[in-house]
Amino acid sequence: MGVSKRRHLQGVVLSDKMDKTVVVRVARVYKHGLYNKVVTRHKK
Repeated sequence: MGVSKRRHLQGVVLSDKMDKTVVVRVARVYKHGLYNKVVTRHKK
């Protein structure tokens, strides 16, 4: 049994009102190419 190569995402649950679906907000942190500032992007 080796380490899984699947992508793991961690996020915050926004809504679980539906029967089989949850809405999760995932934050992605990266450095801006021009300004070298750390930027956080969110996606649902």
